[in-house]
Formats: sequence, structure tokens, C-alpha cells
Amino acid sequence: MNPIIPQGGYFLMADTSSIVIDESITNSDDPRDVRVNEFLTKTVGVTGIPTSGFYSPHNTHLSDNMLRYAYCKTDDEIAAAAERLLILQKL
Repeated sequence: MNPIIPQGGYFLMADTSSIVIDESITNSDDPRDVRVNEFLTKTVGVTGIPTSGFYSPHNTHLSDNMLRYAYCKTDDEIAAAAERLLILQKL
């Protein structure tokens, strides 16, 4: 995932377009951002916030490759999440 570094706040956005998901463990009727989030939760144990819910139905496709992450966490929690995300390199 490629982060989009914010200038401030408690969230960052990540471009998930490089992630190939195992569709067999997600609900294919959901928007892609929801499916990617479900895949990441189940396979690496890191959960983001799908952004499609912030869009009108007509524009949901604009969020297909974006997930939102809260980083108002302890340094240890962020380090643990970063370590788990390294699993993506092996998939």
C-alpha cells in the first residue's frame, strides 16, 4: 500500500490498487474498498476504514482503491500493524 501523507489530523489514506485480493473470502457484492478491507482484516489483522460510505452511490467507484487508517494509536500499536502489513509482500 502507498500512504498519502496528511499535513495534520488523525487519519491517513492509503492507495490499495496494488493489492490483489482473494475474492473467495470476501462478499463480491461489496464495493472494492470494503472487500480489500475485509481481506486485510482476515489475512493480516489490520483493519482500515472503507471510504465508499462517504460517497454517493453514483460516485462509490472513486473510492475503490482507497482505505482510511486512524493513527491515533500508541507507537507499539502502529509498529505491530506495520509488521503485520509486511505479510502483504509475501502474498
